[in-house]
Amino acid sequence: GRGPAGLPPVLAAFEAAGASAAEGVLDQESFSQCCLGQNLGFSLHECRCIFRRLADEHGAPGCAALPAAAIVRAIRGQLPAQRLAAVHEAWVRLAPAGRGEVSSQELLAKLDVRRLPTVLSGEVSTEAARRQILEGLDLCGERTAERSSFALEEAYARRRPMLVGVLGTPRDVPAGRPRKDEGARVQGDIAREVSGRPPLVHLDASVSFADFEAYYTLFSTITPDDDIFLASVEAAWGGKAHLYEAAQASRAACKPRSAAKPPACTRVLATFEDGSSRLVILRNDEGIELYSGQAGSTTNQIWTWGGGVYPEVKRRLRKQGIEGIQSIKLAPF
Repeated sequence: GRGPAGLPPVLAAFEAAGASAAEGVLDQESFSQCCLGQNLGFSLHECRCIFRRLADEHGAPGCAALPAAAIVRAIRGQLPAQRLAAVHEAWVRLAPAGRGEVSSQELLAKLDVRRLPTVLSGEVSTEAARRQILEGLDLCGERTAERSSFALEEAYARRRPMLVGVLGTPRDVPAGRPRKDEGARVQGDIAREVSGRPPLVHLDASVSFADFEAYYTLFSTITPDDDIFLASVEAAWGGKAHLYEAAQASRAACKPRSAAKPPACTRVLATFEDGSSRLVILRNDEGIELYSGQAGSTTNQIWTWGGGVYPEVKRRLRKQGIEGIQSIKLAPF
C-alpha cells in the first residue's frame, strides 16, 4: 500500500464528500464510491461491509448514513497509550509553547531522518524517508506515484536518470528538436513549465497536532514493533539527536597529538677556510627547497635543489655552530 503518505488524500476525499453531502453525512453508496475513487483496493462488496462495520462501531447498527467526521475519525484510528505519549513528546519539541500547529518551515528545520531505523538498516535512503514523512503530513506539492518509488530510489543513488515529469523536471515540453507537425519550440518553454508547477514543499503550509497524530497513527498500524516505532518518532524529531551531535562534535574536536617531527639528517660535504673537508649534517631542511627557484625542487629530491640553496645551507650550518665554511656540496658527491 501507500503507507502513511497515502493518508492525506484519502482524508481530504472523505472530508470533501461530507462537505458536499446534505448535513455532512454519507450513505453506503457515497462511502463506497469514495473508497473506489481513491483506489484503496476494495471491491464494492468489501466497501459495503466496511460501512456496516463502521456503523456498528459508531453505535448505530443498520444505519443508512454516517457523519463524514465520524468516518474520518475512524480512518485516523487511535494510538496505544505508550505510542501516543511518544508522539506527544515529539510534538512538544516541535511546538514548545503548547501551540496547536507549526509551520512547515519550523517542521523542516527540526526534521532529521539520518537516524531513522529504516535509514540505518539501508531499507530506504535519506531522501526517500524525508519524502515519505512530508507526503504523509501533506506538505509536498507534487505527490510521488507509488510505482515511481523504486525509480526514484535508483535516481537518488545515481544508477538511473531522474524520472520525467517529477521533482521539478519538465513533462510536456518535447525533448530535442520537434518534428514539423509538432510545431516549433519557444524560448524558455522548460523554465515556464517548471515554474508553473506546484513547489516540491509548501513552505507556507502548517501542520496541526491532529495531522501529526494521524500520520503516526497510520504509521503505527504498519509498525508492529514498539521499539522501532518509538525509535522512529524519537529520531525524526530530535529526541536524542542533540546527544549524538554533541558526541560527534567532541570526537571531531579531539585530534590526536602529532608526533614531533624528527630532525633532518641531510649530509653536506663542507670545505673549510683552512682547506680541510669533512662531512657535516644539516639538521634543519624545512622549506629550504623554496630558495632554489628551479622546477622540480619541491619533489623532496636533494639533487633537484641546485646551487641556489647553498647560501641558505651555509647560514643554517653556521646557526648549528659550524663555522669557517668556505664552500659546500650536497649529495650525491
